[in-house]
Amino acid sequence: LIDLLVALAGERLVYSAHDLSDGGLAIALAECCCGAEGLAAQVELRGAWPAEAALFGERGARAVVTVDAARLARLSAVAAQYGVKAQALGRVAREEFRIAYNDRDIVRAPVARLEDLWTNSLERALAVPLHVAG
Repeated sequence: LIDLLVALAGERLVYSAHDLSDGGLAIALAECCCGAEGLAAQVELRGAWPAEAALFGERGARAVVTVDAARLARLSAVAAQYGVKAQALGRVAREEFRIAYNDRDIVRAPVARLEDLWTNSLERALAVPLHVAG
């Protein structure tokens, strides 16, 4: 996978790449959208796994990349040369972040809302006064 990503970068085939380690696919996609000036992911997934495993599973070495649709065939060819399975998951869009799994919306929200949660949740949680029983 690492050799493939280096080759893709060398050919300037991809706009971005993100590993799917902490939090799996859903978290990686959301992180990619934070700070991306309103860009969002619109993803349609299908599978036999439970939705939680498909979206948040941290199994195996995986990455999500963005590529121009006109260069998708080239990306697939290079991935095959490296023995890495590649599949199209969706598209880059504006404003609304959406992940559907087996034709059911799992996540659907404005990117600005997700970015606010990602950026400010800890501060909000820590700002809540604690009641200590004594």
